[in-house]
Amino acid sequence: MLFFELQFYLLFAIFYPVYFRCPVRYQRHVILVASYVFYAAWDARFLSLLVASTLVDFVAGRKIHAGQRRRFWLGVSLCFNLGMLGVFKYFDFFSVTFADAFGVSPDNRILLDVVLPAGISFYTFQTLSYTLDIYRGEQKPTDSFVDFAAFVAFFPQLIAGPIERAGHLLPQIAAEHRESLANLRAGARLFLFGLFKKLVIADNMGRFVDPVFADPGAFPPQTLLLAAYFFAFQIYCDFSGYTDMARGIARSLGIELSLNFRRPYLATSLRDFWQRWHITLYSWLRDYVYKPLGGSRHGDVRTARNILVVFTLSGLWHGAGWNFILWGAFHGVWLCLERWVGSTGLGRTLGRLPAAVKAVLIFHLVTAAWILFRAPDMATVSAYFRGLAQLRPADLLPGVERFAAEYGSFDLPVLGGSPEAFGMAVFGLALCGPLMLLQVYRTRKGEIFEAHWSRSQQVVFYGLLCLTVFWLAPDVQKQFIYFQF
Repeated sequence: MLFFELQFYLLFAIFYPVYFRCPVRYQRHVILVASYVFYAAWDARFLSLLVASTLVDFVAGRKIHAGQRRRFWLGVSLCFNLGMLGVFKYFDFFSVTFADAFGVSPDNRILLDVVLPAGISFYTFQTLSYTLDIYRGEQKPTDSFVDFAAFVAFFPQLIAGPIERAGHLLPQIAAEHRESLANLRAGARLFLFGLFKKLVIADNMGRFVDPVFADPGAFPPQTLLLAAYFFAFQIYCDFSGYTDMARGIARSLGIELSLNFRRPYLATSLRDFWQRWHITLYSWLRDYVYKPLGGSRHGDVRTARNILVVFTLSGLWHGAGWNFILWGAFHGVWLCLERWVGSTGLGRTLGRLPAAVKAVLIFHLVTAAWILFRAPDMATVSAYFRGLAQLRPADLLPGVERFAAEYGSFDLPVLGGSPEAFGMAVFGLALCGPLMLLQVYRTRKGEIFEAHWSRSQQVVFYGLLCLTVFWLAPDVQKQFIYFQF
């Protein structure tokens, strides 16, 4: 059940009035029921896993706080949650990897071939943070199973985050909320902008990107370069669009979810990028992996090791494939280099570059890494980079006559085989600039510029935005990219 499907709108149209008309002490019950219905719409078979994870961590949290075999119950929580991930997400990958390493024939390999439960990577990290925080003495366990279950399964962020901490979301779930027109307007505004980013920008770019990454050998190097740039913006608008929609739904209920993006492509260093992109995941890895390993407290060598461990695990969290592992390791290595170079004369010289120049350099570094992330396997990665290696400077700056003769015909494979898809991808890219400038304005001014407009002006603005989504969204909408993780 996707946020832009009629099925979801019908569910929310029932849920919203029930939530605010029921006695306030039952609001968390309504959230829990709606969340389980939402999850069961994906695959009812895996609802039992979500409930089991909730039960295990609710009991483990109370036992840890009571001082009853603290390490044992923490181990139960870790083994159960990581065990679920291991079985459903990683078993087949490691089975094939070891079989290939030891020459086991395909007929003798042990494969589970199971479907990945929706949201499992997200809600397992969310419940694990609860028991880990209790073990550290940073969080008290809740006495209400309903509150905790609603915290784990809160439907706006259940499938793809943000990954919330109990200290932030649990008190909001337990609190009493009154219907507010201001919250409803703010939530609808966030939801609409997220819907615009997803359907108008990301999905239209995907129409060009998908066939190129499916068979990079069939396209010239110019197309490969364009597809890499388009994917960088596609994944940003897809994932941040989902986050905006999730935050908008929660905001309409009076609940504030964590910010997950802060204009990542304006980052002036790779470290800065990871403080802006998927913020809740990397704060989780920082607090529960990097710092326990020693962080940056024990010298450069151990710091580099810790960075590499964290980012390799990050790649593995995203997907069971060598391309994801290499994507994470790529970022880890560059972060180590950035840290080392920063203390040298070269680093100080680079630090004096204009912010715009540094942002462009980091964007291209991140975009190169996205090729590893987007490619379905290592064979595709290899083919993609082999194709890019054939790119010549003359291909980047064609003369006007050559452009008119070749590209103007709309016949070249440089257009991804579809002039319409290429045109919509370019249109989506053109919309990204104003969208990012709008976000910068809102952040620096601390206000929403259209809030100063009259009611009729706001109606016209948001009405046009709705019509734009309706007119320009592709006929077939794509699932959110991060739903596969």
